[in-house]
Formats: sequence, C-alpha cells, structure tokens
Amino acid sequence: MRVSFGAIAAATMFLATPLVGQQLREDSYRWFVGAQAGVLMFETQTQTRTGIPSGGAHVLIMAKRAALQVSIDEAFGSADSSAFGDAGAPNGERRVGLDRLRKYAVTLMAFPLRGKSVDPFLGVGFGILHTVGTEVAGVFTSPTEASLAQSEAIDRGSTGFGSLVAGVQTQLTPTLVLFGQYQITTSPTQGSLLVGPTNSFTAGIRFSLGGAKEGIRGGGY
Repeated sequence: MRVSFGAIAAATMFLATPLVGQQLREDSYRWFVGAQAGVLMFETQTQTRTGIPSGGAHVLIMAKRAALQVSIDEAFGSADSSAFGDAGAPNGERRVGLDRLRKYAVTLMAFPLRGKSVDPFLGVGFGILHTVGTEVAGVFTSPTEASLAQSEAIDRGSTGFGSLVAGVQTQLTPTLVLFGQYQITTSPTQGSLLVGPTNSFTAGIRFSLGGAKEGIRGGGY
C-alpha cells in the first residue's frame, strides 16, 4: 500500500483536467472553517497496525470546482511505543514511548461530480506527521548520552508525507456542510519511529465564513 509521489503527481493532473468549463456551485468562492473526528491507523517499529481516535480542525478555500484545505489533526494514543537502533542500548535497540501523533496537511481537492444529495471529492496533498510526548527509555551512562538519544528520538518521530484523499459531502444549507473522508499517506523513511503508510477515516462539519472572492461569477477553477 505504499503510495509514490509519482502517483500523486499523476492524480493531480487527472483531477484538474475535468474541471475546466464547469458551472459554478452554490459554495463556489467561499471560505469554510470546520472540525473533524475519526480514527488514525498506524504502525511503529514495535507495534503492529493499530487505530487510535483523532480530532482536528481545518480551513477550506473553495474556488469554482476545486478547493485548497489546510488542516491539523491530533491522534490520542495510550502508552504507544517504538524503537530505533542505538549501539549503547541493550541489544542495540533503544525503546521509545509516545503519547500522541500530530498531523499537519495541505490538500488540493477537486469536486468533479455534483450529486443531488451527496457530492464526491478527491484530493492530493502533502504534510508533516510527528510523534508527541516522545520519551526514550532505558539506562544511560551520562546525561549527555541521554540528551542525544532524546534528540534522535524526536527527529526520528517526525516525517514528511504525500497523501491521497477520497470522500463525500452533503450540503445541508448554502453555508453548512457535512462530510466524511479517507486519507492515505506515503511511508516514512527507513529508521523512523513510524512504519508504513498511515490511514485515517474522519467525519466532520464545516461552516461558510462568506465569499472568498468578491464579484467573481465565472472563470477559473
């Protein structure tokens, strides 16, 4: 299930092409703010794939039939763990504890079809995912060694990613939208605290803050 950046670039071209010449939507050229909650599935060096609850917020700027979304999500674990190679640790492996995962994402979204009750969307994006409450465990020979191990654990707990998004939304009113979506990210580099792609399922609501571009009634995306 590894997602390549080449596939993300190809998906971006695929999403953009069908949008040219489409009619305006009721929510075209509007700002939205919203909140979402769901589950984030991930794997570490010491844990098999598991799911933990998540919550977050986002801002979405809608153009003609495409949108730019900036979001932040926090996933709350319970005594999760990982490890990395360390010659000074027993068996050459330094254990690490972590409390949460935090994800920042920027997503370009497209709305290629307009249904009567549900509105599907696709998206491609990028972001940063990192562990929170990261603490190394074990015995150290000096405070300097402990400090270096802690810094390395924090560095290994942070990774950039590319992502693909698919979901549906329903517009309750011109200014109120309910949505649900699935997101998969690329895998981190070898040696990171996290292993493989993350998968998230979220549902949420967003409210319009008004027009994003005054006086525009056609043209553009």
